[in-house]
Amino acid sequence: MTSTLLLHSHDGGQTWAETTVGSDFDFTGAPVARGYFLGDYMGLGARSTSFVPVIGRATGTAAAPACNIYSSIVS
Repeated sequence: MTSTLLLHSHDGGQTWAETTVGSDFDFTGAPVARGYFLGDYMGLGARSTSFVPVIGRATGTAAAPACNIYSSIVS
């Protein structure tokens, strides 16, 4: 199982904490393309004083693989 985590620091990067921002998922439910594949379009963008993470999450099963892409504004 894999969790989606958000790392954050409130002291300029001296210490870090993590927050789970998505439920656990099974990577073997992702499509296979030279390995389990969550998508090409994942990354991190900026919007004013916020950032916008774009992540993939396996949503299928080994018999019927699928993946969804999620995005949210984090400030």
